[in-house]
Amino acid sequence: MSSTNTVPATSVAFTFPKVEGNGLILDPNGNIAYQLYTRSDISNAPTMVSRANGQLVGEIAWNGATHERAVTLYGIKTRSLVARRNGRLFEGGEWIFQDAIGNEYTWDKLSCRTSDGRLVAQYSEAEPHLTKKDKPATLSVEQQFFPMLDIILFTCLEVTKAKESFVDIVANIGGF
Repeated sequence: MSSTNTVPATSVAFTFPKVEGNGLILDPNGNIAYQLYTRSDISNAPTMVSRANGQLVGEIAWNGATHERAVTLYGIKTRSLVARRNGRLFEGGEWIFQDAIGNEYTWDKLSCRTSDGRLVAQYSEAEPHLTKKDKPATLSVEQQFFPMLDIILFTCLEVTKAKESFVDIVANIGGF
């Protein structure tokens, strides 16, 4: 498994909903792992994340005209779970976060790795197809990191949203 794009057999893929920020995140057996809910009538409305049983895990309040991003996980509020590192203007860079005991993890492009380079998770973007069924976005997580599944999901949501915002900014500046 030397390729960085190869998802090891020891991982489990979670399927994201078709509508960004709204719907069910399913495990490989089709069971609900999480539910995402974002009000569509409010620009930059918070995304609520709950478990299958309805228990609230937390929320992400996205940047808006009147407020900055804020993440609440297990009732603890912070500005963000990830910090951008090694990024230059118009480059993606890396996003880092730490677990509860201080171990550092890095999201780079679409994969999350430990500080010593072990794969933790890999995000695959949705792929629309004209002639066959759309491929939904997935988050594949190594089983040994399941105890961190909530924080992996939240950091994945933050990083993918930040990258989307970055692409929008570049497109607006470049006139694309």
